[in-house]
Amino acid sequence: MSSTQQRTTQTAGFRKTITWFFIIVGTLYLVYSSHLILNNDRRCLTTEENLEHLTNLSTSIQLNEQDSYLESPPPVLSQKSQRYNTELKHIVFGIAASADLWQKRKEYVKLWWRPKQTRGIVWMDRQVGNRSNEGLPQIRISADTSRFKYSNKKGHRSALRISRVVSETLRLGLKGCEVVCYGR
Repeated sequence: MSSTQQRTTQTAGFRKTITWFFIIVGTLYLVYSSHLILNNDRRCLTTEENLEHLTNLSTSIQLNEQDSYLESPPPVLSQKSQRYNTELKHIVFGIAASADLWQKRKEYVKLWWRPKQTRGIVWMDRQVGNRSNEGLPQIRISADTSRFKYSNKKGHRSALRISRVVSETLRLGLKGCEVVCYGR
């Protein structure tokens, strides 16, 4: 057999193997995803059910280590003490925006922003014209980041502005803030 025929045979064998691999993986994917779609048990576990599983796990570990039975299971906190009553007023949004794109982007912000309900600040790279009756978040100018070194060849300098927005929003010290969301 010549070397050309040998290579052709090896290539054909490799192609068959790869083809069968993708067929098997694809079939497994279809079976698994159809199981998820057709499964009628869409109920989410409660906090107590999640903790019960963890408590049972830690109890079985203790039993294996000590070879003795516990007289009573570890206490499980009541669901009331574990629940946080976070509301929209506890969330602060920090949005980094470019003055060049603000006219288009503000239309998207208007879709979800609720004046006097949501809290947040839009941090711009420079001053923009804005009417106070537009129902948008407060606009502030973010500090200049040009003095910071940025050497990531694959990255973008706007990453500095995002981190700056995070620190500037936190420095405001807004009362009742439990969650801070950032975006650009």
